Amino acid sequence: MLSCGKNILSLVGIALLCSTFARAELMSDQTLNGRISDSRISECGVQVLLGQSARIVPFFKASSDFDGSYEIAVTKRSSSGTSQSRQANRIHGGTIGPAQIAVDVPSRIQLEMQVRDLDGRDACVLQHTFDLDVGPLKI
Repeated sequence: MLSCGKNILSLVGIALLCSTFARAELMSDQTLNGRISDSRISECGVQVLLGQSARIVPFFKASSDFDGSYEIAVTKRSSSGTSQSRQANRIHGGTIGPAQIAVDVPSRIQLEMQVRDLDGRDACVLQHTFDLDVGPLKI
């Protein structure tokens, strides 16, 4: 009987360990890259950082002579309802300031990001709809 109890405890320990690794995998970052149409831009898109909630964080790298603006819009649909968030700002010298949009999980996300140069031409565009689950990000 004692060896049976040890085996059960071992199985419980293994299950807890596997559960911990699965949760860590769920929290891994995902990157969505935008479609770049300006040679001065080297990177453009968002990172989706998963945890108890999700954070959508835009990133952008360009040469120092790039000036313009960006806008990111997120529509979130979940059991708590629908919400929309929008952030916009200028880009000066090829960099953007820190920004993020937080959403609850699970939810369905519709994301749009546009970067424009000073003349109003699209320089990078990202449009994507995805589900944030209890499981891995479905892209």
